[in-house]
Amino acid sequence: MKETYTPNIEIPLIDKMHNKALESINENKINIEDFRDTYSDVENDINKTKARMEKWDRESTEKEKEMKKYATILEAITNEFISKGWLGKDVKAKHTADPDDLNGVDIVSEFTKEDPRQYLGLGIDATFAKDLKGKFRGIKAGIVRGKLASVKYYKTEDGQAGLSNIPNVVVGVELKTIKELGEAWVNNDEDYIKNHHIQFQIIDQILMQLDKFNKYSTVLEREEIAEKFKATYDLVERIKKDKIESGRYLNHSKRDLMHSRIEEELDDFLKDVKRTSKQKLTGYSTNDLAARFNN
Repeated sequence: MKETYTPNIEIPLIDKMHNKALESINENKINIEDFRDTYSDVENDINKTKARMEKWDRESTEKEKEMKKYATILEAITNEFISKGWLGKDVKAKHTADPDDLNGVDIVSEFTKEDPRQYLGLGIDATFAKDLKGKFRGIKAGIVRGKLASVKYYKTEDGQAGLSNIPNVVVGVELKTIKELGEAWVNNDEDYIKNHHIQFQIIDQILMQLDKFNKYSTVLEREEIAEKFKATYDLVERIKKDKIESGRYLNHSKRDLMHSRIEEELDDFLKDVKRTSKQKLTGYSTNDLAARFNN
């Protein structure tokens, strides 16, 4: 009998990482089908989302599709390891359903509190994109309108359907760091990822944004959302302090290039805070200011 030869074709590392990411997301993703008794337009949302995704697939280049794989890997790792301690032991994360993901919230992190009426949730948009202006422009427009992020397909621990007016932040991680984390992930080196300095970069980015967004909301007299930013900031700041004081983490001050890009974008918020405060002193109404900065 003639022997058959089966070549040893190694699966490229990016595909190994991407396959694991898809598996992780599918296991932890909110199932839109669970909301058919809650919303009457589920089928419509599914069809619109499918059309948008098919359009992107048709029009995107091979390079863009490759970069999308890395974005998926980043989202999966961020979600999994937030639930495994990156933001403290009492924080659980969940991948959003596709319609909410396409609207800018990849992940919802839920901070456990003794009183379920004092709900604290945080929307996260994980990215390594160089151009962040569109993402921050959307957050800024929401603050001006007095309306934060919403997640339609979500149920809180106390059974509430949907989330509205939750703080949303952008976390940036360099492609080089994603590859480093992804390789450790496919090799099942969880301890390496759990102790990686990137968690402190993410924490600091969250804190920087919550601080700037709180100040911007305050000068625009959006008191309710300013309080949400402040409450979430205080909670995340305590988490960071506890993690550092534990002494478990080396190089917790190390940052990659995406961190400086986040800082640059936040400088624009600081400029708006100063400009808005100055204009309020000259007699502009809150509505006038909102119109001026809704660009």
